[in-house]
Amino acid sequence: MGGHVAPGESPEEAIRREAWEELEIDLGDPTGAGPAERLAPCIYRDEIETEYVVPYWLVYAGSLQPNPEEIEEGAFFEVDEIRRRLKQQPEQFTPHFREVFQHLLPGG
Repeated sequence: MGGHVAPGESPEEAIRREAWEELEIDLGDPTGAGPAERLAPCIYRDEIETEYVVPYWLVYAGSLQPNPEEIEEGAFFEVDEIRRRLKQQPEQFTPHFREVFQHLLPGG
């Protein structure tokens, strides 16, 4: 899940909005999701853009409701499976995801 911070919005407000828009997770409801923990930010750069990325860690016990207007395709994998796929088929992931994943979980 990801998105951009809207004008006048804090990263904390953006994660609440994006969680609801993309997966119908209400971060204000203490019965479903644990607190969204802000992780170390990083800078993502490519030939087109530079972005300040503010990642969050969230554990959610409920069922996810992907919004088809927001999410074209999605899947859930264990971390080791993501690492395996990144090595074998890196083109399955966006360059942005590959770089931020390496920033958050280094060590191949």
